[in-house]
Amino acid sequence: MPQNNPEPSNLAGWTPFSVTLGGYEEGVRWLELGSRQFDEPFFSDTINAALRQPGARVLQTPANALEGFAQRSHCLDPCGFIFHMGRTGSTLLAKALKSLPSVLVVSEPPPVNQLIRSVDARNWETRFRGLIAALGQPRVPAQTRYIVKFTSHCLLSFAAIRRAYPHVPWVFLYREPVEVMVSLLRRPPGWARTSDPAAAAALAGVPPQQVAGLKPAEFCGLILGRLMSTALEARPEGGAVINYNQLSPTALKVVAGHFGFEIEAANRDAVAAAFQGHAKDAGQPFVPDSEEKRRQATALLHALCEKWLRPPYEALEAVRLPVA
Repeated sequence: MPQNNPEPSNLAGWTPFSVTLGGYEEGVRWLELGSRQFDEPFFSDTINAALRQPGARVLQTPANALEGFAQRSHCLDPCGFIFHMGRTGSTLLAKALKSLPSVLVVSEPPPVNQLIRSVDARNWETRFRGLIAALGQPRVPAQTRYIVKFTSHCLLSFAAIRRAYPHVPWVFLYREPVEVMVSLLRRPPGWARTSDPAAAAALAGVPPQQVAGLKPAEFCGLILGRLMSTALEARPEGGAVINYNQLSPTALKVVAGHFGFEIEAANRDAVAAAFQGHAKDAGQPFVPDSEEKRRQATALLHALCEKWLRPPYEALEAVRLPVA
């Protein structure tokens, strides 16, 4: 059972891992992480591992406890945001950034997703800024830069995120649409489930009755098209777009520059090593799979991607970040 402690002044060293808005369960759940690093590929991996430890300390506060974090001096301001269309190497990019001692990276934290579902709620912007600040508590003194990697569908709420953080630079990772589609259909992410027609329709930007008639490939294609189009439209507002096939230590140097810092020579070997291994399984080497994915795609899937996704993909290619 979580403890109850509504005082935000007592929450230094505590990390929010769940946010509920509305209803009798409204509130924020916090886990005392102290100096534990986010070394695992995703925020949830770190939280789940910490929760399994004997003596894990959890507490719950009202949602307005987040508002007290927006101006906390010990929290880092984000220097960059990472958006992506899913299965595009964003976890690899985050892993490489984590290899830099001065950089704190928080990858796809569920409480951000939970809060983004309620962008019209009262005091949303203040609470969102408070949440991002609370997640940006440095784990060690060396961490002076802070980057948030969002879950793919969060880009569809770009306008709200940008209002909260109008000056934070961001990147969007994309990939050959057929390769992404094959991966998504093989292992569907949470947003690809259409069991909640209202939520699926809101994500797709279409009426619920239209979602009911879509095949899984069609629904995924609709969302991927919206993600790429959103990135294209928003790019002039501090954005840069990068193709999966550009990812390399050189690309990381360019991304770091876009986020306002340089990679020190002493860290280049660690960066190179990060790009050699598997992003989600530290014990496995990286094996290119683009050719295999294209071979696995059916003729119908190729046709769907050409019709719906080729135009925005080519538009992204025309403006992608130059990587020497």
